[in-house]
Amino acid sequence: MSDIAALTSTATALAGANNTQSESALSQLTEDLDNFLTILTTQLQHQDPLEPLDTHEFTQQLVQFSSVEQLIAQNKNLESIIELQQNAMAISAVSYMGKQVSATGQENMLGEGQSTFSYTLPQNAAAASATITNEAGSTVYYGAAETTSGKHSFVWDGSSTTGVAQPNGKYQLTINATNPDGQPITPSYGITGSVTGVEFDGGTAVLSIGSVKVPLTNVTQIHDTE
Repeated sequence: MSDIAALTSTATALAGANNTQSESALSQLTEDLDNFLTILTTQLQHQDPLEPLDTHEFTQQLVQFSSVEQLIAQNKNLESIIELQQNAMAISAVSYMGKQVSATGQENMLGEGQSTFSYTLPQNAAAASATITNEAGSTVYYGAAETTSGKHSFVWDGSSTTGVAQPNGKYQLTINATNPDGQPITPSYGITGSVTGVEFDGGTAVLSIGSVKVPLTNVTQIHDTE
């Protein structure tokens, strides 16, 4: 029964096929089942009457084929559900176009003379400073930051530390905060901006705020601009 065992082993492996492979997996399963029945029929025809084949073994293998077929069918159903979810996500993502959103992240666009960030301190800080860097990683602004625990808005007017207007583009906010013992405090960050584009990467919707990419799952608030 080794040939039959090999076929059922292959069938079990097919059950693990991902959703996009379910159609080919079902086709392969049908082919393997045909081969299984052909081999089984041949072995039954040539079995030794004094040592007949163990019917329990091939009955179990037939049950295994049936189980694998059910698993593949479940994969196909799951694939349909995922497709519906992705379509719903696509419709939802497109509705964000032109709207102002807040999302987690440190990078934001400077445009129309300002860029809006936020940061949250998990505890009071003894000291805190804000640093803005450009896409090249150079510091363009350095100044004081709020030290109390909680969420703080940081609206940058696009000016350097010396008051020189910076060009529109992508900038990053970093808050350096320490507790009374001089130990660093790690803040969480957020940004606010207008959605200028939508794209899909591996089934995930990604919003564009200028050249800043924000996964839809990172959006925390949609603002009413009316």
